[in-house]
Amino acid sequence: MKIVIDEKACKKHKMSLAEVLIALAVRNTDAFKEIPNMLSREILVRDTREDWYMITQHWSDVLDEILAESSTVTDDNRLLELAKKIQGIFPSGYKTDERSGAKYYHKSNSRVIQNALKRFIAYYEDYSDEDILDATQRYVDSFGGNYSRIEMANYFVFKDNRNKGGEITSSLATFLENKDSGEWEVGGTNTSDWMMSVKN
Repeated sequence: MKIVIDEKACKKHKMSLAEVLIALAVRNTDAFKEIPNMLSREILVRDTREDWYMITQHWSDVLDEILAESSTVTDDNRLLELAKKIQGIFPSGYKTDERSGAKYYHKSNSRVIQNALKRFIAYYEDYSDEDILDATQRYVDSFGGNYSRIEMANYFVFKDNRNKGGEITSSLATFLENKDSGEWEVGGTNTSDWMMSVKN
């Protein structure tokens, strides 16, 4: 089954996107069976603050991949090559999670970035590879070599924080839409002299 939901159609029928998704889940599942199974697999965890459930980060990422792979964006080869070029712009190195000790590499991996690009295009719009790479370079340069607060490459492209009560964010979209707004300073001293060269 493939389901496509247009938020405009939801509003037309006086429903929010969340209400449509919940209604679909109720209509198509037996929650008394599914929720305990999802808890045991740690897809969901109990949110004691709200006395409800929330999705774990790993499974939120998996959900993004499912949505990306189900989208109408079909030029996988182009997006994979673009993902590799974005990786080439991002610095080496990683952050370490203080609680788990897990390492999160700035460059992420090309398949995850490819899926983030699919989600980005589906949510925003498609931009030329040149514009995306230009925005990526400006973002990385804005840290002035101090990458302690730089996002992982896939989260720079697209991150869905709604499972944590947040919203969808994309530094890529911000840098694309504000190209002519002057200098940026995200994580360090911004450099105004930069040159991007991406080889095919």
